[in-house]
Amino acid sequence: MGSCEERVIKTNTTTIAVLENFWADFDAVKAELEKLPIAPTAYNDQDMEDYRSAWVSTIPGQELPFQEPLDSKILRMFAGNTPFFPALCPKVNVNWNRVGSDRIKNDFYNIHKDRGRYTTVVFMNDAYEDTDGFNLYYPSSVPEPEHTYWFGREHNLADCFVRGVPNRAVIFPSYVPHGMEIRSQRFRDEWRCTCAIFHGD
Repeated sequence: MGSCEERVIKTNTTTIAVLENFWADFDAVKAELEKLPIAPTAYNDQDMEDYRSAWVSTIPGQELPFQEPLDSKILRMFAGNTPFFPALCPKVNVNWNRVGSDRIKNDFYNIHKDRGRYTTVVFMNDAYEDTDGFNLYYPSSVPEPEHTYWFGREHNLADCFVRGVPNRAVIFPSYVPHGMEIRSQRFRDEWRCTCAIFHGD
C-alpha cells in the first residue's frame, strides 16, 4: 500500500486533481464491489453494456477506507474555492461497462454533467491500455437534454484525457462535461469498473 500522491492540473477550461493510490486498501475495496448486485441503466444496449451498483458506507462492514477524509482533501487541493462538504461521503456509485460493438471507435459515449459541486471518479480495474481512461470535454459539447449517449469523434470535443491507472482518482467540478474513454479492445471481454462519488448539492 503506497501513500496517496496528488497533483493539481489546469486544463484549458477548468482545474482538476489527480490522485494516485486513492483507496487505502484497493484490493479490499474491489472485493466489496464484487459482492454488490448490479442493475442495467435505461441506456444499456447492444453497443454498450451499462450497469450500476451502489456502496453505502452506513451499512455495517462497508465503511470507506479513505487514506484521508475526502472532504478535507478536496478543500485542501482546491484552495480558495471551499464549498461545504459533509464529513463523510455516504454513497459510492459503481459503474460497470462492457463494449458490445465497434461504435466506440467513431463516437464518444455518454458525455454528461453531474449534480453537486465536485465529482470524484476512481479507476477500479487491475490494468488499462494507454488509450483507455477518462475525458473532460469543452462545456459546449453537451446540448440539452444533459445526457448525450453517443457523439461523433469528428467533433473536437475533448479538453483533457486522463489515462486509466488502477486506484487513480480524478476530482473535478461536477458541471464540467465528462465521460469514459475506451479505444482498445480490453473492455469487450472485461468489465470496466469505476467508482463515482458526488460532493455537495
